[in-house]
Amino acid sequence: MTADLAGVFESPVLNNVLAGASIAAVLAVLAVIMLDRNRGARKAAVEHWFRAFAAEHGGTFHSGQSGDTAVPSFGVRHPGGRPLGESSGHPWVEFRHRDRAVIGADGRELYRALSDHIESRDQHYVQVSVPPSPLLCVGKVLPAEIRDRSTRFKTMDKAFDAAYVVYTSDVAVADEVLDAELRAWLLRSLGERSFAVEGGSLRTWGVGQLSRPTLIAEADFLLGLADHLPARLWRAA
Repeated sequence: MTADLAGVFESPVLNNVLAGASIAAVLAVLAVIMLDRNRGARKAAVEHWFRAFAAEHGGTFHSGQSGDTAVPSFGVRHPGGRPLGESSGHPWVEFRHRDRAVIGADGRELYRALSDHIESRDQHYVQVSVPPSPLLCVGKVLPAEIRDRSTRFKTMDKAFDAAYVVYTSDVAVADEVLDAELRAWLLRSLGERSFAVEGGSLRTWGVGQLSRPTLIAEADFLLGLADHLPARLWRAA
């Protein structure tokens, strides 16, 4: 009898069945974990601090979840330029600050890690409403989506060109707009930021999710930048 049972437990068929059952059990546990994680992420998006901030400022909140019907009055999804209202998974808040429409959004971006693997990380972006204009983008490292649809431009200012790269959809406008006064202001004020202006949106972005102080600080920077951009930029649209 014992020998018979030993033969059964040593059966390749039974071993395969047991292995399959173990794998199925592990997959079931992983599925439950992922489901709970997704539910947690959806709940966190719906309860994002943007909601309370929007209520405090008479603004508009969107959870980034399907079914949310809030619509922004302007704005794009950085960095691809797709309208913000067509983006999913990006909680955002729109409000007025210093009498200008401002949008703050949280999202994710793909990047190449030191291991040479493609990974994702939190990313935020802030934008203010401006008149329409050609694309002008300035910063240390600019998104491929912007570089692929615009032209590299050099100002021939050695200090500025050593600090930042410029891409634009209109080289003549960039040459006119990035005059000595604006270059000097950017060298003093831009720091490690990047910015892009196009289609009624002036925006900046960074790694990590937004906080209230960061949202207001970036909005103030963009409003100061908007005041320094020459009026001929808006007339060129």
